[in-house]
Amino acid sequence: MKLSTTPLACICAAAGASAFSTSPSSASIPLDAKPIYDPLGLYPEISPERTSGLIQPLEKPVEVANQLVTDPLNLYADKSKVDSQADMSRSLPFLARPLHLDGSMAGDAGFDPLGFAAGTSDAESSSRLAFMREAELKHARIAMLAALGWPVAELFHNKLAFALSLKPLLMFGDRVPSVLNGGLGHAIEPYWPFMAAALALASGVEIIHKYDKTANPALYEERGPGDLAFDPLNLSRGKFDRRTLELAEIKNGRVAMLAVTAFAFQEAFTGAGVIPQLTAWLHPHSAEFLAEQGLSSNLEAVLAGAF
Repeated sequence: MKLSTTPLACICAAAGASAFSTSPSSASIPLDAKPIYDPLGLYPEISPERTSGLIQPLEKPVEVANQLVTDPLNLYADKSKVDSQADMSRSLPFLARPLHLDGSMAGDAGFDPLGFAAGTSDAESSSRLAFMREAELKHARIAMLAALGWPVAELFHNKLAFALSLKPLLMFGDRVPSVLNGGLGHAIEPYWPFMAAALALASGVEIIHKYDKTANPALYEERGPGDLAFDPLNLSRGKFDRRTLELAEIKNGRVAMLAVTAFAFQEAFTGAGVIPQLTAWLHPHSAEFLAEQGLSSNLEAVLAGAF
């Protein structure tokens, strides 16, 4: 058998020539029929592909001739295509304002990312929004009372309990009874009739309110959510208009809800009440005094009565 003596270099050259040869089928396809993408910018500015306009972006071009875009994060350099009057949420400026929050209600900052107050229709959205606002106002009013009653109870409860020969309800560390610190059951145990009466009274108020609202819906719609016609000081008839008072109430109520939540978590994690912690911050002790008394911290000194 006779072996071929064709050099390997000749075979590679022939293969390369056939590979780089221009066939009639490929030569007939115009260059602009095949888009060229260059996301890494490998083609120089003087390349024929770039000068002839064959380089195309990966993203589809956005038509903004008749439609402006929103730019809450100020990302666009060309402000001519940015809608400066875009209806965006004030609380979440990177999201559009929910349609059911039109700004007519006091304290409306366009915040409802989970759609709790949204409905399938305008009428349902209006009804649900009024219900959610009324629930928010109830929680806000209770929280404002709690934000004041919480520190006042820590200041005077034990003194009043000892003066009346009653069992104090504050837990160790002068903590107000709450669910997080486990003191709520401790407080209800000796006074469960009073707690039951308070819950019954609150339930009765809710039932009467619901009955009146069902019996006379036009009156409640005219008043608005949370308006029980309670203004013994005639504040709404003075220099403050109704809108200002509603806004002040909802803002103070939201801050109070955050404050009460912070109180509960603070006492649960530190094991001490709000007032002792505040007193420890206002009346610091020296390290020498703590060492002499065998105390580990300024808060422990305050709880021991050294302040």
